[in-house]
Amino acid sequence: MTTSDQTDTAPSPSNDGYGSASYRAYVLFALIVVYTFNFIDRTLIGVLGEPIRETFGLSDTAIGLLSGLAFALLYTFLGIPFAMLAERKNRTSIIAIAMAVWSGMTALCGLAQNTWQFALARVGVGVGEAGCSPPSHSLISDYFPPEKRSSALGIFALGIPIGSMLAALGGAWIASQEGLNWRDAFIWMGLPGVLGAIIFKMTVKEPPRGYSDPGGAAAAAARVMPSPFAAFGILARKPSFWHVSLGGAIVSFAGYGIGQFVAPFWMRAHGLSLMDAALIYGGVLGVAAGIGTIGSGILADRIRKKHPNSDSWLPALGVSLAFPFAVFGYNTLSFADGALAIWLAVPALSIAGLLRYSYLGPMFSVTQNLVEPRMRATAAALLLFIVNLIGYGFGPPVIGWISDQGTKWQLSQLEAPVSLQECGTLERQIKAANDEVVDAISGGALDAAEATNDAYCAPARSTGVRLGVTMGALFFLWAALHFMLLGRTLQKDQWTPETSAATA
Repeated sequence: MTTSDQTDTAPSPSNDGYGSASYRAYVLFALIVVYTFNFIDRTLIGVLGEPIRETFGLSDTAIGLLSGLAFALLYTFLGIPFAMLAERKNRTSIIAIAMAVWSGMTALCGLAQNTWQFALARVGVGVGEAGCSPPSHSLISDYFPPEKRSSALGIFALGIPIGSMLAALGGAWIASQEGLNWRDAFIWMGLPGVLGAIIFKMTVKEPPRGYSDPGGAAAAAARVMPSPFAAFGILARKPSFWHVSLGGAIVSFAGYGIGQFVAPFWMRAHGLSLMDAALIYGGVLGVAAGIGTIGSGILADRIRKKHPNSDSWLPALGVSLAFPFAVFGYNTLSFADGALAIWLAVPALSIAGLLRYSYLGPMFSVTQNLVEPRMRATAAALLLFIVNLIGYGFGPPVIGWISDQGTKWQLSQLEAPVSLQECGTLERQIKAANDEVVDAISGGALDAAEATNDAYCAPARSTGVRLGVTMGALFFLWAALHFMLLGRTLQKDQWTPETSAATA
């Protein structure tokens, strides 16, 4: 059972953190599971985006809006009030309720019969997921002392690649089974999260705030409870926060934008099936991203004493080196074809994924260390507000728009008798026929639609998606600049008990 915020406020006898080592390990594991479900439900639309787009006859811009802005709008704006609530109320309860909500709304995505219903369900997923990260970061900061937080937060961030990997493999496997489709994948991948929320609430304790910081929980309790808006002013005056949040936002803009079109890239450009694309996207690339996520946090913690600014230059180096590998991997068809192009692309994109995720652990750790314990959930929410509004809100639709422009250009080069919109109609008609929908086209009409699609729409889509993901990779260099500039003020901006001036 959980404990209240008002109990067990004695200072920690050591600097090891709250609870036994084995219990801390369990709590971190439980939070990883929560975050994994968070990203399963968030990113299912990435691997299943192509059949969804074909079902509703959408453009890449439209599927980007469904993936990004529909989810991110309320997700980003509600994160801050949820975080303020987490500074004052039981954080484990907030996480459990949020998990149950987003899991249920994911299942409702599978029941959507049109674009607007799907969009409303995606908004609901975003509402639920707004209650996950800020209280989770705050919990970790009370369970683990400052010198172990980059590692702990980096391990927690494993939920991102693990969730993305399971969404890709599980979603594609379900959708590929006889008699099932993408709708079933949303239902069966979403519902288990409701059970997970119950287990989390029953087994994870609420730690005293500030327990693992210098002075322990007693010192944190003695400090005046800060105003809900105090964190805004404190972080706004710290250049380190702006550089780490903008760096993270720009990496996320590229990452989420590209991520929405990775499975379509393999399907359109390399002609892979949904399941084969998912195996590369979720399996090979997911493992590489996981190594980069956990490795960056552990490495930053281990070298921090000798290199205090490792949280700055380590992600700067990682995301800048990711750029050439990504560009190479997305364009192997320019100098190779068939299996060779695939075998050249996979290792390059795996290295790019490993390097790109080097920013996650340090980004979260830097933000937590900029403010005092009672502001950490709000600080995490402010960070995620910037990162996700820019990254998730605009990354997928912008990359989708670039893909659509590339598709239009290629259609003009082919002197195609159809427009981009007409290609969407043809794809929807072919999808309905393949799914044996009542009143779907058949016979000569189906043959003509398939011939036009194969001659014009499919090759144009291939060119467009390659352009979109390649242009997205350019943003890694911009992000690296912000992480590098972070090092100029990082040490000065970090919070210590001596510099704390929390106000009511």
